[in-house]
Amino acid sequence: EEAMLLAEEAARAHGGWTTARHYAVPTTDLPVHDHPKLLSWFRRALRSRLGPLLAAQFGEEEVGIAGCRVRIFDAFFVKYCAFGGQRYLPVHTDQSTHSFTIALNGTEDYGGGGTYFCDLGAAIRPERGHVLSFDGDLLHGGDPITWGTRYIVV
Repeated sequence: EEAMLLAEEAARAHGGWTTARHYAVPTTDLPVHDHPKLLSWFRRALRSRLGPLLAAQFGEEEVGIAGCRVRIFDAFFVKYCAFGGQRYLPVHTDQSTHSFTIALNGTEDYGGGGTYFCDLGAAIRPERGHVLSFDGDLLHGGDPITWGTRYIVV
């Protein structure tokens, strides 16, 4: 919840959420590196939870002990809104070796949604605080939400 509040505060202070940063697959987002409070939150999450999780999944030889060799080039908060905003994200691959999605709010706050994986033929809807991590070249997209608002960090 802290991260969602920080993101909305940053959006209000800087003229709203951006929509034109990614030309191939645009998102309604806030870049982490542009907002000191979001960056501080993200760095804490990376050190305490995300780095160790990535090391457990991909192996310390690949990402280092507790993920110490993980380098983030474009972390951003994304907002999906069923009415009057971005509802989904088309299927795509990422320009990264590894990708992750951190769910910032619970599935009781929106309908539908989740990360759709083509190989599974289904969307995964993690609960608040849970992380999906996967190879960046895996074909995936944001499944449409039908009501409410979904917040994630990718």
